[in-house]
Amino acid sequence: MLQAGLPRDVLRRATIYSSGEPCAMCSAAIFYTGIGRAVYGLSAGAILHLRNAQPHTAGLSLSCRAVLDSAAEKVAVVGPCLEEEGAVPHQGYWQEGAA
Repeated sequence: MLQAGLPRDVLRRATIYSSGEPCAMCSAAIFYTGIGRAVYGLSAGAILHLRNAQPHTAGLSLSCRAVLDSAAEKVAVVGPCLEEEGAVPHQGYWQEGAA
């Protein structure tokens, strides 16, 4: 858990791990908090496929890499990683057309 007042140089050396690709808003939050690296499992595209997302529920089609590549201060992005393993908990969870 982040603590108020952590020095920016400490956060620049920090890594945030996420089971799924951060959305555009979360990616911006990663940048604004000063975290230097983001690692994620499932890509946004894989999550959309598993969710059987419809056009009105798909959200923004802007990858975290695109958001963070446009940042004034570099944030390293690693992912997708282990997508096959990351997809297992989603299988059978999402109802067709529900999300």
